[in-house]
Amino acid sequence: MLVLRSLLLGGAQRYNGLLASVAGISPKELTRNLRGLEDAGLIVREPVRRGECEIDVYAVTELGSALRPALSSLGSFGVRLIQDFAAREGRERR
Repeated sequence: MLVLRSLLLGGAQRYNGLLASVAGISPKELTRNLRGLEDAGLIVREPVRRGECEIDVYAVTELGSALRPALSSLGSFGVRLIQDFAAREGRERR
């Protein structure tokens, strides 16, 4: 989900950009995640020409973009859960 989130928020990215933006992920795990997302049709790897070089960038497909509302809802829930946990911790320390 973090790889997909990074692509949804940051747009198309190169492999190294994704590696930097997903905290704590190993290169092997990122590669495995990217392949799985590609196989599921949620992202696509696109060759882009820059000067004389061709590089691959990863981008979200239309199907992958359909997950944006669900991921946004999960993010909102996570914020609420953290706030609730912090409030309970504050009450227990009194």
